[in-house]
Amino acid sequence: MNGPMNLSEAAMEGRRKEMAVGLFFAMVVAAILLVQAVDARTDPATGRIRLLFVGQWPYSGRPQYLVEDPLLATSVVPYYEFGAQLDEIRRYMNIRYPRTSQFLKANYDVVAFSNIQLPAFTPKQIEMMSEAVVQDGLGYMMSGGHTSFGGTAGSYPSWRGTSIDGILPVDVVDGIYLKLSYRLIVSDPDNVLIKSLPWGGLRPFTYTINRVMMRQGGRLLAESDLGERWPILACGDFGSGRSLVFMTPLNTYDNRNLLEWGFFDDMCANIVYFASQAELPTDPLQVHELRRLFRDYHDQRLLYLSMVEFVDRFGASTAGLEDELSEIEMVRGESYSAYMAREFERSYELMTDAFRRLKEGLREALRVKDAALAWIYLLEWLTVTATLLVASSVLWTLMVRRRLYREPRSTRMLDSR
Repeated sequence: MNGPMNLSEAAMEGRRKEMAVGLFFAMVVAAILLVQAVDARTDPATGRIRLLFVGQWPYSGRPQYLVEDPLLATSVVPYYEFGAQLDEIRRYMNIRYPRTSQFLKANYDVVAFSNIQLPAFTPKQIEMMSEAVVQDGLGYMMSGGHTSFGGTAGSYPSWRGTSIDGILPVDVVDGIYLKLSYRLIVSDPDNVLIKSLPWGGLRPFTYTINRVMMRQGGRLLAESDLGERWPILACGDFGSGRSLVFMTPLNTYDNRNLLEWGFFDDMCANIVYFASQAELPTDPLQVHELRRLFRDYHDQRLLYLSMVEFVDRFGASTAGLEDELSEIEMVRGESYSAYMAREFERSYELMTDAFRRLKEGLREALRVKDAALAWIYLLEWLTVTATLLVASSVLWTLMVRRRLYREPRSTRMLDSR
């Protein structure tokens, strides 16, 4: 009796160990899958977030930071080029918007719909967008406007009941899009997106807001101070992807307070980072100054290139200027790489050095330009002076000395009869 019992106990002990080992590996696999599930969605080749921005572009002039951020690779399907007729809109969308689910998943990490009307899309385009979020981890964002969320009563249809509605963290309210004055109140101060921006300096909104209600599972990040506390900013995770909503137009020409705030570029970039589940900066002011340097460098570089082109047209040597710009661009590239690695202090130091050298190079370009133009000014002066001397000599010869005129010997009065 004792022998068989000992064997049975040993077998049970062996099974327990096997189960423990199996449970351990299962936990490891689950942990790995969990880590993979929250990894940022980026381009595997470059590490950049590939943004497809569809609709009303946030900027009316300079700067346009969504196309200048080192971590973003932005493609735009601009709303203002569509025209007034819906058939023109659909024709344009057919050219610019991804036609297949495979192309969408392979080439983009975040898709933003900015005040773009529902009839502009085919049912297939809507369906493949929501599937890409849930199944493949794409980020999605919808911002407010008269064609967003619940649309406008009698003019633009609601997004309710579409597959896009299924990946929104809010329930849309059909047809309620009102012009009101309201403040943004932070609802979740511990959220990483909220902590990445100084919301306290944002003045009241005086434009419009889409009426929505929070949905179960959605996370309210910011709300208005209106009587019913209408949501302004909310997010939610759906499958392996993330969805974000902003209930007023994401632009600076309707919402002037976003421009006056000074952190609109940071807001746009951080929203895209958050939608792709990428790491957000923790020091808003430090990164704000760094992004300002990126914008200033971009503008100064364009001025530098235009100056080099101008000088080259007059035959001056631009080899030195071009070599200097190549070296500066290498430093700028190192700064971008440090930024993408979240080494913001090093990125700032490199960018400061690149910007300083670019300004010095611009002064040298101006000196070369002045030297090239000096010969032109000299030739013009010689030409004008020579022309003046010749004209003066001819005038003096003809009118003063009168060498071509014979002086009469005498004159007499003729009788008029």
